[in-house]
Amino acid sequence: MMIYLIRHGETDWNHQKRRQGRRDVPLNDAGREQMRRCGKLLSRLPADAIVTSPLSRAVESAEIVAECLGFDKENILRDEGLIERDFGDVDGMTKAELKAYRARGGNEHQEPLYRVRERMMRTILTYARKHDKQHIVLISHSAAIKSVFVRLYGKPELQRKQTKNAGVSIIEYRGGRLHPHALDLDAEEAVRYLTRRKILKID
Repeated sequence: MMIYLIRHGETDWNHQKRRQGRRDVPLNDAGREQMRRCGKLLSRLPADAIVTSPLSRAVESAEIVAECLGFDKENILRDEGLIERDFGDVDGMTKAELKAYRARGGNEHQEPLYRVRERMMRTILTYARKHDKQHIVLISHSAAIKSVFVRLYGKPELQRKQTKNAGVSIIEYRGGRLHPHALDLDAEEAVRYLTRRKILKID
């Protein structure tokens, strides 16, 4: 079975390059358009379940994708396990503000990355086992998604990677294990990838 891990669309904080964690910042119009484009391009995706982080930017992203896939919005599940990393006191800061805060000796109180990895892996495996031999779409967040691929690829440097809003990452669940296929593709790249592997069929 295939797991499609999609980052939510753009928010104003993303546009302003602010650190964005648990603060519930909504999608902006650009983010909604990104998700519509992503959903339309993946409209032939054989999704049997859609699960989202409970933050509004993820929920709205999931609803847009669901509409494009012909999936009943009432059946979208919300799971705290897919929520973004808690950035503590630095949530909402720009890079300049964060640098100044650290220079003053500020304590960030961030959620440890190993805990992010553990809860994300546990959540993904729960749905993979439940929907074995089916296909699921999970809507989550940048730091949370990257933490999964740090674990699967064994490459801590991936946590520093810049990711795209509406980016699509692909994981296969096979033999009781998660096998990474691709991290942070745009929707067009994802369609090409899935078509080459005959997961999506283009008429």
